[in-house]
Amino acid sequence: MAEGASQPPSRRERRATKRDEAKRKEPTLSELSRTLPGTADLTAAKDEYFKTDNDKVAILLHASVLDANLGVCIALHIADANPLISYDEVQKIIHGEHAALGTFSSKIHLAYLVGIVDAAARNDLDCIRRIRNAFAHSALPLTFQTKQVVDECKKLQLKRSDFTISTNRDMVFSSYLCILNQYGVYIKSKTRPLALLRKYGPRRQILTQILDQIRTALGLPPESSQA
Repeated sequence: MAEGASQPPSRRERRATKRDEAKRKEPTLSELSRTLPGTADLTAAKDEYFKTDNDKVAILLHASVLDANLGVCIALHIADANPLISYDEVQKIIHGEHAALGTFSSKIHLAYLVGIVDAAARNDLDCIRRIRNAFAHSALPLTFQTKQVVDECKKLQLKRSDFTISTNRDMVFSSYLCILNQYGVYIKSKTRPLALLRKYGPRRQILTQILDQIRTALGLPPESSQA
């Protein structure tokens, strides 16, 4: 090779370029619903709930936050159970097209089977899922006073003792908080969270992000700040 000629990029450099291009690529409209939310996204969703009086908006926000957080709980469970699986593989299982765990229903079922949530939380997640589906797919002006919605709210089992419940929307919100608390208990059951992160070496950043997303939704400081 002539002196001064540029060297062809190495395999490592080509891979880094592909990763950078993938990061810059914006998701399509259909991919937005499968995109893993960041910490700021979950915080914004929680804040938006308190700003709206619209029942449809409220239930869609509840369900989306519960669904997204359940997805990252499951991702953490899979990564903990099988250190050899790649992060991309986990994301394909949960968020990829035709993903095995791509539906809220499938996540709820698996989360109960592996102990992320208990039977009461599984019941309430299914109730909230059914209410969400009705609001999302019906052209009728549904509210939390609609008889069928009221009947479904009556099936909710989880209630916060420190939360005053005066409406059906309050019942759903109380259950929502209890379910998020169970997600948090699952994370706290990892008695060595920082040791877990160190165990995965290069994947420390990925698992830190998963932990931080759940802790932010619970109003807790980021796990990374505890290091």
